Amino acid sequence: MAHSLLSWITRAVGFTVLLAGATGAYAQPFPTKPVRLVVTFPPGGPTDFVARTVGDALVKTRGQHVVVDSPFFLFVNASVPADDVKKLLALAQAQPGKLSYGSVGQGSATHLAFELLRSMAKIEMLHVPYKGTAPLATALLANEVQAGISSMPTLLPHVRAGRLRVLGVGTAKRSSLLPEVPTISEAGVPGYLAATWYGIFGPARMPRPLVEKIHAAIAGVLAAPATRDRLASQGLEVPARAPPAGFAAFIKADQAKWRDIIRTARITAGE
Repeated sequence: MAHSLLSWITRAVGFTVLLAGATGAYAQPFPTKPVRLVVTFPPGGPTDFVARTVGDALVKTRGQHVVVDSPFFLFVNASVPADDVKKLLALAQAQPGKLSYGSVGQGSATHLAFELLRSMAKIEMLHVPYKGTAPLATALLANEVQAGISSMPTLLPHVRAGRLRVLGVGTAKRSSLLPEVPTISEAGVPGYLAATWYGIFGPARMPRPLVEKIHAAIAGVLAAPATRDRLASQGLEVPARAPPAGFAAFIKADQAKWRDIIRTARITAGE
């Protein structure tokens, strides 16, 4: 089950590039035929948003590894007596199993992100899975759960209204969306790192020159200020460009990291 869950996580954050035509078409200049981005999630979600942003920009510029980060933030209900990560951890340590945290679903990325925090900080909190970000937000606002890890766009209005408090961000560096919010690593859990990422993949036997050409085209799109601004409006950030081989190494390390969390916490995929 852990293996199938890990495979689902890897597929969940990617788009697949499909090139029309047979293998022989790879030898032709790119692009000679339409390039189709296959999104593995329903329309309207963040994966669809990233794919459309990149796809639309490629059309405008006439046009393999590209990654877009969606920072995870640690939230608590405003009534929780903790205004930073260390105080939340101390509260949880003083009341083992009494506090609860919510996620967007059993086995989801937000579930794994909080389990990583729980494991590294050595705290006990009850997990309550919900079916999506909206139900999680409702539960946090009602104090059904005291904490949760999620991406920012849906919850930001509640933070600004003072109903929720954000304690930290899961990325290695502070988010440009809320630069005053410390990383969870610097705020009390050294080495903590958890963020959703979106990547673009192609067929396994795609020739290297074509990989490099597609990579350069999409990286160019993501370097454009207009694209970055559109992504930033949804709490998405574009990290420093790396070669396709770097993406492969990143995926391998990411799988190993989450495999350990899945096995240690005995997490299974939800329905």
